[in-house]
Amino acid sequence: MDKLKEDLKVVHDDYLTTNAKHDQLNDKYNVLTTKIRVKKDALEAHNEMMLMIEEHIKLNESLRKDCQPYEAASMDVHREGLQKKLSTLKDTRLEVEKDLKEARNEVRNIERELNHLNPLLSQLHKKRESIRFALLRRGVSKNSLSALMQKLSEYPDREGIIHESSCGDYITPAIGPISDNNYVSVRPTVSRDESLAQPPPKESWLVSPCTRKEAEELLKGKVNGTFLIRPSGTSFALSICMDSEIHHCRIQQNNGSFGFADPFIVHPSLERLVVHYQENSLEKHNNILKTCLSHPVRL
Repeated sequence: MDKLKEDLKVVHDDYLTTNAKHDQLNDKYNVLTTKIRVKKDALEAHNEMMLMIEEHIKLNESLRKDCQPYEAASMDVHREGLQKKLSTLKDTRLEVEKDLKEARNEVRNIERELNHLNPLLSQLHKKRESIRFALLRRGVSKNSLSALMQKLSEYPDREGIIHESSCGDYITPAIGPISDNNYVSVRPTVSRDESLAQPPPKESWLVSPCTRKEAEELLKGKVNGTFLIRPSGTSFALSICMDSEIHHCRIQQNNGSFGFADPFIVHPSLERLVVHYQENSLEKHNNILKTCLSHPVRL
């Protein structure tokens, strides 16, 4: 029995450490993909501005041929100013293109690392579940096992690991160069029926203020799919029960939309996010969470 518990501690520790590394990479990936979109917008703005200035220079040169002598000097000054602006824009465009190339290369490296970690996380999860089932077969109660798992998750040697995890632990980012089509082709949409559905009362699942530990106390002993949403940093976090454990997932925001990971940040409000995952399993983001948002904690 003690040997199994020690094995569980080791495997769970490996799982949390690997998951923390995955979260860090996933966060970096999201930052970089946002940076790429911003740089691409900047590049398009540079190209439009350069085209406009080039047209002004051509117009200046055309009018210069027929201008009065007293107008020539001022037109020459104006053209020189336009040419300087054009030269500056060309230089900054080269810098933007360089930054864009570096960000794309970094994204590819992160994708490779994530693709390496995904199967490792899955293996560690299966191994951990196998040990848990072995303990249950030997007479350890579910409540005792749940308490043990919570204790292991708060083990002091894991400094810096206990934080909100990404619900998109097992999402594989778009592979290959970042292009205009990378996200459009896979971005989910909200169905008309779903947009008309009513969420449960907000006060039944949005708990504020609420810390991670307070969320765990509220959800302790609840059935699978019992959940709450709480403030976390500059955004929110989902806390949900699954197999006697309480999982915490960051909710990301982008341009006023909510979701667990790109390209699923498409819900215009927390209410719409709740409605969507009442009918759609979280498993598509994290294969551990085979559940929907079934039971608001205060309903």
